[in-house]
Amino acid sequence: MAKWSLSLPLLLCAAGSAFAEPAEVLTLQRVIELATDATAPVRVARTRVDEARGILTGAGLRFSENPAIEALVGPRWAGGRSTDTEIALSVPIELGGKRGKRLRVAEAAIASANLGVGDARRRAGGAAVVAFYRVLHAQQGRDVALGRKALADEFLAAATERQRAGDVALFEVHLAESEVARADSDVAAARRDIARARSQLAGALGRRSSRGFTVEGELSDRSLLATVGQARPADRADVRVAGAELAVANAEVSLADAERYPALAFRLSYAREEDADILLGGIALTLPLFQRAQGPRKEARARRDRAQIELEAATATAASELEGARAAYREAVEAVRLLEERALPRTSENAALAAESYRAGKIDLAALLIIRRDALEVRRELLDQSLEAALAGVDLWVAAGAPIPTRRQP
Repeated sequence: MAKWSLSLPLLLCAAGSAFAEPAEVLTLQRVIELATDATAPVRVARTRVDEARGILTGAGLRFSENPAIEALVGPRWAGGRSTDTEIALSVPIELGGKRGKRLRVAEAAIASANLGVGDARRRAGGAAVVAFYRVLHAQQGRDVALGRKALADEFLAAATERQRAGDVALFEVHLAESEVARADSDVAAARRDIARARSQLAGALGRRSSRGFTVEGELSDRSLLATVGQARPADRADVRVAGAELAVANAEVSLADAERYPALAFRLSYAREEDADILLGGIALTLPLFQRAQGPRKEARARRDRAQIELEAATATAASELEGARAAYREAVEAVRLLEERALPRTSENAALAAESYRAGKIDLAALLIIRRDALEVRRELLDQSLEAALAGVDLWVAAGAPIPTRRQP
């Protein structure tokens, strides 16, 4: 019975793991899809489109104001007591094409909101891809640390064997043990960096947990940049948003100018006086002598001027960012190339030769570790420069408008 009680939890765990959902694999393409579709900034931008459509619905109504009904009832005392009644219906009518101008304002606002969705996708995609590459960097950093750990264990075993044979002093074993401890610390730090990077990626994708997914890819993946091509600053979403905001401001100026026109209302009234029914029709017209929408017109022109300045600034910023991102990416790739082609092969060869020399007793452990640390430092530099090249590529992709890459066929 005791035997079954011990094995039952194991069976339950095995059954649970068998039915557990597999972890989602996040590739570069998948990260872009998630970031540009379902993250909070993109969803918020879509709600602004709905808000603008609501404004369009109101602007399209034929009458901007509801009819008004006035009713007066009162007693008459002269010539005997009686009751007089008067009912008036007033229907406002707009002049100056205000409805058409309101529609143009609302349509321009919808266009701006739609472009705002594209800009939100550009920014969200860039943030998520940066986080994605940082996870890859942390994972590869862990691989470097594990490689250091494996070699440190090997050297400790060799130093211990040689010390027992009387070939080296005890301090060399202590030196090897110190290297093992530093390698263990390096592995722990790498796992910390992975946890931090995964948390940042989960946040960029709007997830509540950094669990339930694996990240696959390479820092050297340049598929993003295949979509950049000959990008133009004027085509970028934020520049087009600024242009759409200028169109909104121009439409608002036209609408504000229309407020100078008189307000017209048709009136129909019915009155009952001394047993007589009186039906009257007419119009009411405001006289814009004092209030001619001076304030709204001035505000609208100021908004138009501001929108023009913002469009010019957005265009200049986009051009500067695109030019700078191209240059930075070019130099970042060159930095990686120099390490890969000139530094890494030599230090790796030196490390291998030093390891053979140590095993043969030709050099001591201290000299070996110096050479090994130099090789390790070059690997770390290459890893860091690869991350910088990847991030420079993301900057270029975002500066070019973050065009969505097509899905590659398996």
